[in-house]
Amino acid sequence: MTNMPWIMNNDIRYSVRIKNGAGWRAYDTVRLMISVGAPYHEGMKFAALVDWLNRSANIKHVIVSVNDTLQRYNLIAGGVNDRAAKIVALAEGAMWLARVQDSLSDLKKPYSISRWNEWIDRPDFPQHMQLIGRQAESNPDFTSAIMQDIEGIISRWKARGIVIGNEAAFREQSINYIKEESAVFNMMTLDCDAAEIYPGSELASALYFNTNPVIPGLEGLAKRYFTRIDFARLKAGDKNAANDQAALLASTAETTLRA
Repeated sequence: MTNMPWIMNNDIRYSVRIKNGAGWRAYDTVRLMISVGAPYHEGMKFAALVDWLNRSANIKHVIVSVNDTLQRYNLIAGGVNDRAAKIVALAEGAMWLARVQDSLSDLKKPYSISRWNEWIDRPDFPQHMQLIGRQAESNPDFTSAIMQDIEGIISRWKARGIVIGNEAAFREQSINYIKEESAVFNMMTLDCDAAEIYPGSELASALYFNTNPVIPGLEGLAKRYFTRIDFARLKAGDKNAANDQAALLASTAETTLRA
């Protein structure tokens, strides 16, 4: 969930670091999980991500997953009706695509773009949501992981001075958010096995599927491969910036999140 401004200083340049999930090199397809509105998916950070993709020889195809209308639950928690929330979230996704178009045009690998609505509008989406509901009903540890994620988000937002407003509504819509996210992530992986690339930690509700049995139909959540990246700020005027980026790409200081 994001609740941050996207405006950045485009004069600052970055390189990509792999924080964990070194097994991404075994995949020829990667899926960029885009949180619309997050600063790490804007400006020169997104440009650095494109450069990293171009330099990664094993990557043959890039899926840009614009998870825009998932964010409608944040708006609904704030009192916006479902229809209006979808319209706003979809528009935010379109504006993000417009903002990063120049960077995407620099991507030398074949790529495709998927929008969140493409998944939740599929006829099999309700079936996957039912499976998530059954997983929660049959295993209280999954429900506990969801609530752990929500309380963690509330705590972090409060620490940053972000006003949540109606916490009860936020908790309710966050449950919907995480369950829908889980259902779609299952669909994504079943459709295309790819290394997921994201500049943030996995939620406890996602990590749950790494070590717990899943009911039939949710095998995609157990197969997901997650790679966490971060950005290193390059020194201003550094003529060896490109070499620094290549060195970081070749760094062996990586740990795997999953074997």
